[in-house]
Amino acid sequence: MKRYFHWSPGAMEDPLLISMWRIETPLGYFVGSLAILAISICFEWVLSLRQRVRCKDVPTRAAAALVHVLVMTFAYVLMLIVMTYDLGLTLSVLAGLGLGHFLWRTPAN
Repeated sequence: MKRYFHWSPGAMEDPLLISMWRIETPLGYFVGSLAILAISICFEWVLSLRQRVRCKDVPTRAAAALVHVLVMTFAYVLMLIVMTYDLGLTLSVLAGLGLGHFLWRTPAN
């Protein structure tokens, strides 16, 4: 594993997150980037859900705890993707976070 940002659209040396997720072709890299983009957008959706749960004063703490677990799970998965130091995958994370923020977050009152 390289410890600096690099670009490897053809093939990655190591699997991504799980052993079955190997990026070995440019098409696989593109599909993987789209999947990471979707994961990042979903992360922003879960963050907006957490904000709505807080605003509605949900009577059960279980719902708030579940949303917190989802937020932390997405955050760690995205962190691990960035820690591959692959520039294209990192840009996919950042683009997904920006797009998700644009789609799901409401302006503060």
